[in-house]
Amino acid sequence: MARRLVSIDRETPMLMPPTIQEWVGRDDMARFVVDAVGAVSQEQCRYNWRGSGDEQYPPHMMLALLIYCYANGTFSSRKIERATYRDVAVRYITGDTHPDHDTIATFRRENGQLFQACFVRVLEVAKVLKIKCVGEVAIDGSIVEANASKTRVLSREQMRKQEVELEQQVEELLERARRAEVREAQAEDGHRLPDELVQVEKRREAMKRALETLGKKTAHRAAQRQQERQDFDRSGPGSPPRALEVEVQDADTLNLTDPDARLLPQKKGGYASSYNVQAAVQAASNAPLILATAVCDQSNDRRQLEPMIERTLAWHPDTKRVLVDSGYDNSAQIYKMEQRHRVVIYCPPEEKCDEGRKSLRRSEARERTEAYRQGMRACMKSSFGRQSQRLRSTTVEPVFGWIKKTLGFQRFHLRGLAKVNLEWNLVCLAFNFQLINRLTRIQKMA
Repeated sequence: MARRLVSIDRETPMLMPPTIQEWVGRDDMARFVVDAVGAVSQEQCRYNWRGSGDEQYPPHMMLALLIYCYANGTFSSRKIERATYRDVAVRYITGDTHPDHDTIATFRRENGQLFQACFVRVLEVAKVLKIKCVGEVAIDGSIVEANASKTRVLSREQMRKQEVELEQQVEELLERARRAEVREAQAEDGHRLPDELVQVEKRREAMKRALETLGKKTAHRAAQRQQERQDFDRSGPGSPPRALEVEVQDADTLNLTDPDARLLPQKKGGYASSYNVQAAVQAASNAPLILATAVCDQSNDRRQLEPMIERTLAWHPDTKRVLVDSGYDNSAQIYKMEQRHRVVIYCPPEEKCDEGRKSLRRSEARERTEAYRQGMRACMKSSFGRQSQRLRSTTVEPVFGWIKKTLGFQRFHLRGLAKVNLEWNLVCLAFNFQLINRLTRIQKMA
């Protein structure tokens, strides 16, 4: 039986040189990213505008490169560098140039404001395309692991113990150096220490800095909480947040790799050094655009409703309804936001163990809180209230599922709360680009 196979010739050179334009389809996402990013102002970019030094890659190209790679599940700067050689669409974006991984990492680390400007720009594009139509907004949070190992988490008691042990090692090494006169043998000036002693000194100084950092963080959290207690509106429902200890306790922990990360509970059980990421999503099941983002180090969402609503309304003042789950049940914050911004917050209140109990001694604050929570229950029993949780679960929750499972973003690649905020913003930006590109292609096919 005769076989007809395509001839594969890897030796004969091409007669006519190909163009990058021919390699990428007209409806490819790479073209959409390049066009959208081209309209973003570069004024906020960290860039050497003087033109001195080596030639630099254009900010628009670097921004488009990061967005496209993140939207396709490539997060590592080394893998992005490799994609500039292997991926045709990436070669189209870079114009067949190849920035190295250090250049990519530096640009990503230093251009948070540029990412934010692009975030706003892509939502403007969505509004022009009639994809963005804000009325109801769903807010939710999720735990994402930090770029730090759990084994690097130490309590103050453990750090102090290690500090004492390191000081003893330093004393022993110094005594050994004096006896053997190692200093004079290794250096003409007699001041150079043995390598082993230098390493122990560094570890001891690092432990001291870690203890100082833990103390500063504890004091900062206590000061923030005290300010919240002073600003608390005692005429409304709820009770002031409890005060935090100013002094560091022996059980307080710090991650030596990423001091901003904290041990947070994981869905599959146990604890890991992580961050709590937040997203406000347009409550339209066919177009769940991410409208606002944030990252915090708290284990639950009870204190995140106010900052997320403030951020959402700052960019999208036409928001009328906010949908959240019971994890955001905070009567004081809900009351404050509804009074300040005239929005309706649909939050199913949790059942408190002391609610409904009759007591001879009931304070006015508790009476106000219970009356307000009865209003929250009545709001959830309304026609829209009964639909709100289903609408929330079909918009914001699938967004986190797509980011974690489809995109594969399981942990951060940067360290520190500020840089983690930057990377989460970039991930959500990539999600919006992917969504708008897909919906645009569907509109053209219809």
